[in-house]
Amino acid sequence: MEFLSEVSFFVWDTVASVANMTPEELQTKSMDAAHISVGFVHKHLLAVYDALPWSLLQGDIRANLDKFCAGLEPAEKTASKIWIVITSGCRSRRECVIALELAADLPGTTRTAESQHSRFACIKRQHPDLEVVSLMSRGCIGQLNLLMPSMTDEEKVLRKQEQRMTMLFRYKKRSRFW
Repeated sequence: MEFLSEVSFFVWDTVASVANMTPEELQTKSMDAAHISVGFVHKHLLAVYDALPWSLLQGDIRANLDKFCAGLEPAEKTASKIWIVITSGCRSRRECVIALELAADLPGTTRTAESQHSRFACIKRQHPDLEVVSLMSRGCIGQLNLLMPSMTDEEKVLRKQEQRMTMLFRYKKRSRFW
């Protein structure tokens, strides 16, 4: 977002001339798209860190634990286990803070790294002549697909019907010319 706000007028003007827009219109639409993208990434990727147990790791962990222990046992499985360990007294508060600080350094999952590695390997196998930058760009774009919400059953049915209609339209269009 900060990058887009610092782009010079010359760049907006140059790109806008190719896109048949005014520089102001292009800048406004680009900023709107960036806001939507940030919202999408937060909703589908980062929102999990706003809920327990990850929310314990944000800000002052010790204060978060004090507030957490004062409440009732949470329904979330991992948070519940943390609550039991802390409130039962089997571990000191200091040990729990240290454990949570270590947990803050963990990635959410290794699935992303493993998936990205296999995607890069497949692309490299099919395109051995790709340079590293191109390989990484293609792999990252493919990884973004994992962030997209999956289609519901209703959407799948609608998509299949849309494909049938497209095929029917193409067939009728072709038969007119013969």
